[in-house]
Amino acid sequence: MNSEVWVFSGHGSQWPGMGRELLEEPAFAKVIDALEPIFLREVGFSPRRVLTEGSLDRVDRVQTMIFAMQVGLVELLREQGAEPAAVIGHSVGEIAAAVTAGALSIEDGARLICRRSLLLRRVAGQGAMVMVTLPFDEVERRLTGHADAAAVIASAPAATVVAGSPQVIGQLTRSWKEEGIGTFHLASDVAFHSSHMDPLLNDLLAATADLAPRAYEVPVYSTALPDPRTTPAADGAYWAANLRNPVRLVAAVSAAVADGHRRFLEISPHPVVAHSIARTLTELGVEDGVVIGTLRRNKPQMQALDSALKTLAARATS
Repeated sequence: MNSEVWVFSGHGSQWPGMGRELLEEPAFAKVIDALEPIFLREVGFSPRRVLTEGSLDRVDRVQTMIFAMQVGLVELLREQGAEPAAVIGHSVGEIAAAVTAGALSIEDGARLICRRSLLLRRVAGQGAMVMVTLPFDEVERRLTGHADAAAVIASAPAATVVAGSPQVIGQLTRSWKEEGIGTFHLASDVAFHSSHMDPLLNDLLAATADLAPRAYEVPVYSTALPDPRTTPAADGAYWAANLRNPVRLVAAVSAAVADGHRRFLEISPHPVVAHSIARTLTELGVEDGVVIGTLRRNKPQMQALDSALKTLAARATS
């Protein structure tokens, strides 16, 4: 392959100060300033000001600013001649992936992320998420009969994220620890991709009625549909599925590998799925794969981006 799969990760990659240095880059700043009037109108705050001041105190700020970072990073990458061979979006990252692949205009992507994020404020504080070192299917079996917990993300062959109420997640975590099973709590007070999302779906459909989805110009591997090779419609029904359905990252990465892809670039302020992708490649027996992120928390940002591009270029010719 002459270029890599760009993977747009979701919640958890944010950090105060992300993008502040990049605002000095005209290509990045142009994207942020283009988002400004839409963000002000839809969610009532300035993306430039959030990046400058580093205020990421609510789910609506976190998710909208991850989107802003991702589309800004894409512009920086394209300015340097990089283009994806395919895209994968993880949870909310599917919105920036759709914009990058041409299925949504950046304006529609901005409206979608703003409206989706405002809806999530209704359920903020009511949920919890934990990663457990068990396969997705096994976790599903173990959760049979649990009314307020569900396996929601297939991160890696033996890594599954569970979402539900804080009380139930706490009970499950204690039980798994007693069994000697590894767990890792995620910094989220929203039970994404679980039944907690159900009250939001009709309003999300209504909020996306004015979007104008287009054909994908870049191949996409969906993480919200049972078959990752099914090209999403990028309409309201798909974005409702994106919010509610499990995230099938393992299936999407496996399909990309089966199609010959070996290089994966995580487009995010900090890598949160790169390790999971690397574990999937190992499980698949891929020995020539490379997984790298665009930025790292509290590290010089343009330096990190340049280093990632150089690493990918070196591996492409090796």
